[in-house]
Amino acid sequence: MIRIDAAWLATAPQDMRAGTDTALARVIAVFGAAHPHHAYLFANIGANRHKLDWRT
Repeated sequence: MIRIDAAWLATAPQDMRAGTDTALARVIAVFGAAHPHHAYLFANIGANRHKLDWRT
C-alpha cells in the first residue's frame, strides 16, 4: 500500500518527455524540498497526459 499524506497539482505544464529527475528538480525549485509521502501531479500543455510522482 502506498501512503500519500498530501497531493500537489502543478499549475504550469510539464514536458512529458522529461524524466523523474526533471520533475523532482521542479518540485524542489517550487517547494524547497520533496517531502516524504507527498504526491506531485503534472500535466502536459493540452492536459490530456498526466504524470504522478510520489516520495516514500
